[in-house]
Amino acid sequence: MGALAALPAGEVEARLGAEGVQIHGWGRGLDDGREGPFGGAPPGDWTVEVEFPGPVERLEPLLFLLKSCLDHLSDALAVEGLCLRGLELTIATEDGPVRETVRPARPTRQVAMLLSLCRNALDGLQVPGRALGIRVAAEEVVPAMAEQADLFEPPRPDPDALATALGKLQGRWGPDSVVQPAAADSHRPEKQGRWEPVDLMTELARRAVLDGNGNASLPAEAPALVLRLWPRPRQLDVHIEKGELGALVVDGGWRAVEQLKGPERLSGEWWEDHYRREYYRVSTIAGDLLWVFYDPRRRGWFWHGWWD
Repeated sequence: MGALAALPAGEVEARLGAEGVQIHGWGRGLDDGREGPFGGAPPGDWTVEVEFPGPVERLEPLLFLLKSCLDHLSDALAVEGLCLRGLELTIATEDGPVRETVRPARPTRQVAMLLSLCRNALDGLQVPGRALGIRVAAEEVVPAMAEQADLFEPPRPDPDALATALGKLQGRWGPDSVVQPAAADSHRPEKQGRWEPVDLMTELARRAVLDGNGNASLPAEAPALVLRLWPRPRQLDVHIEKGELGALVVDGGWRAVEQLKGPERLSGEWWEDHYRREYYRVSTIAGDLLWVFYDPRRRGWFWHGWWD
């Protein structure tokens, strides 16, 4: 392949035609991962099954044979440059088959990740009678997407570990168990956000950089201050010095105010539940960065949130 890649493209085209030019490009790494030797239509059936030497009653030998099935399936997918979106487990028992579907957060062929998800699914599965065999079938296979990564970047978080953890949460508690914050249209600060379910496959595909082996790394993101709000503002005990906020009670103890910025006056919703607030950003000597407000209607101070 190296010798072919070293040839001038014009000579390759003259001798081998359009197909030769395409293969010459593959040899030089000039493809986007969507085409190439693995870009053809994959076989329609990716199935591995095994019959047990005798009836199995415990989970451990079942998992041992399941790992063997996943190893064979992963090796077959690797030969074709493919990953799977989901797989169906079928356990043959003395009282009939039992089926369970496992879907990783992103397409993968990593055996450790798939085995962990399968084990989590089997832990809560009711199997009638003793197991006689197991069948593992890929529901859908897709090409492993490839993208060039920087050789000199520092190590990044392992997305397989994240995908496995989030996949377990969704598998046990449902698709709405993993959520992310989203902005909402409201003038009142505590109504300007809401929680939305996360499509793990879409989110991880957006953030991950995959290599040709189906491995991935998450792009590094710079840390940033995050404003966290209480579900409802908490009333504050404060100490006023020379007409300004001098100290306040946080977590049961008094904190001296080092710096005070404000006020920022917010008001609205006169038609429903009118509010009027004077917000301040408070930095304490202990290092707290708080968001508080004074409510002139209620003549009191309230702690609405903090940055961390």
